Amino acid sequence: MSNKKRIYIHPAPVRVWHWINAAGFVILILTGFQIRYADILGWIPLKDAITIHNYVGFVVIINYFLWIIYYLGSSEIKIYIPDFRLFVAKAVRQVKYYGYGIFKGDPNPHTMIPDNKFNALQQQSYLGIMLLLLPAQMISGVFLWKVKGYSDYINLLG
Repeated sequence: MSNKKRIYIHPAPVRVWHWINAAGFVILILTGFQIRYADILGWIPLKDAITIHNYVGFVVIINYFLWIIYYLGSSEIKIYIPDFRLFVAKAVRQVKYYGYGIFKGDPNPHTMIPDNKFNALQQQSYLGIMLLLLPAQMISGVFLWKVKGYSDYINLLG
């Protein structure tokens, strides 16, 4: 029997959050295709696809707010914010590694530990996704959920 202690890089709430998001995104993609291509796909009735899509969309939105509350409340949000003084040097090292170092068997310049999970490129990507793209996608989803109710905002944004 091994005496190795398992180290979790992400805490349990974040792992649960990821699984809820993964399932939610898969369901949203499938129901989204069903809604968009209702005349071609016949997986489930259109009305059911819309209902499922709406409910799961709100689960993902609630899940996002739980994530942001957790990270802001625990002050762990800092793992997503790169040190801008060192960002360029770290990003260049990581790009070199991903560009050719990985194929030569070079070691990854970033060592993952619970307090330093993401390399510079991952931090920048997650920051953009979690604080810009995902909120924009959720807002557009809410606008499309009640088009008539949000028509002024939709017209404003185009």
